[in-house]
Amino acid sequence: LLSKHKDVKCKECHKTLLYKDAEVACVACHLKDDEHKRRLGPDCGLCHNARGWKIWDYDHDKRTQFKLDGGHKGIDCLVCHKKPTDKNLKLVTTCGSCHTWDDVHNGRFGKECERCHETSSFKKIRIGVGTVPPKK
Repeated sequence: LLSKHKDVKCKECHKTLLYKDAEVACVACHLKDDEHKRRLGPDCGLCHNARGWKIWDYDHDKRTQFKLDGGHKGIDCLVCHKKPTDKNLKLVTTCGSCHTWDDVHNGRFGKECERCHETSSFKKIRIGVGTVPPKK
């Protein structure tokens, strides 16, 4: 047991005499303390450290397949993670799933903008895309 957990009486977590009956998920006891309102899922330990709850670290670029670059760099987690969930986090990562409001093509080319555009600035077109190949 770490930090303040070592000062908690056993029966606070162990509701029966069976060791295995104790909840291990943070939200089992701390749901009312969840300032994220379950929008980051039930596994608080993915980001927070039990030794000190204000210690948190989550490298989105290494732990997910969605890099936070370009306009996504430095934004608050709750900008994308809006809905509460009791499951592991899984968001749709196509550009058009969130950016329908600024799609100048009005969805005519699908929701995968990164196929043609640079993700660092969607004003830039990727090399070799959207051009007619030269005639031989």
